[in-house]
Amino acid sequence: AETGDVRWSQVLSLTELRIDSDLFRRSQACSIAYRDGILVCPTNVHEVVGVDPLTHSVLWVFSYGKDVPTRRNFMQAAQTLAPPTTSFATDPPMIANDRVIVTSAVSRRLYCIDLHTGALQWWSQRRSSHFAAGIFEDTVVLVGKDDVRALRLQDGDVKWEQQTPEPSGRGVRVGDAYLLPLANGGINVLDLQSGVSRRVLQGRRQEPIGNLMAHANHVLASGPN
Repeated sequence: AETGDVRWSQVLSLTELRIDSDLFRRSQACSIAYRDGILVCPTNVHEVVGVDPLTHSVLWVFSYGKDVPTRRNFMQAAQTLAPPTTSFATDPPMIANDRVIVTSAVSRRLYCIDLHTGALQWWSQRRSSHFAAGIFEDTVVLVGKDDVRALRLQDGDVKWEQQTPEPSGRGVRVGDAYLLPLANGGINVLDLQSGVSRRVLQGRRQEPIGNLMAHANHVLASGPN
């Protein structure tokens, strides 16, 4: 930390294109997650890798490349990807207990894998979902263009589904509710247990607000851009 020198490195995956030549991969975030001595490392080349930071060794590799275009012909693959307005966001891995939720901007599925082995536990079609809001107790919450649905972490079955006005950003959990910003300037307060909309808070102006953040007794909203 004092000098910035490289202490160790580990190859995670191989690809035919350097990242400076792969415009799509270069634009995607690649955030890692950590729990129980395991680094969960996305690669954005259709693989997620579990790494032991103490031994610097790869523990497991989970591949989700079968349901997405191959990288062998980048120009052809790029033409078949969903446009940015409908693609799944690049979420960091989300860990709860021994389960890891994995998503990708180019995958039509959401995956749940075992933290310690990388073995697939279940998968679910993302449908119209834009992003995964998070894991709340035993529930994975997904936000789409006009609905929010919750999947059971144990088996991926739908726990509840609720229609909602168009979201305009990522929400935040407050107690047992999820606050979802809306394109009309409001905030939809959703019960995390049932999915029922408790109420919609209306802003002073009917303009989109961006992502929400909670601090102390305040909820803050970023701009739409």
